[in-house]
Amino acid sequence: MASVILLTLLVIFVLLGAPIGFVLVLIPTAYIIITGEVPWTMIPYNMYESLAHPPLIAIPFFMLT
Repeated sequence: MASVILLTLLVIFVLLGAPIGFVLVLIPTAYIIITGEVPWTMIPYNMYESLAHPPLIAIPFFMLT
C-alpha cells in the first residue's frame, strides 16, 4: 500500500511541475520521517555513502555536459 501512495505522490508532483530531483529527494525522506522505520541519521549517511561510487556520479555529470 505504501508503494502505491509513494508512486501516486510522485506522479502528482511531476504533473504539478515540481523538479524531478526535488521530488525524488522529498518523497522518500518524508516517508522515512513519517513511518519511523529507519533512524533519521540514515538519510545523510546514505547520501554520503553514495559518493563512494564514482561510476554512479559520472552519469549525471555526463548528462550535464
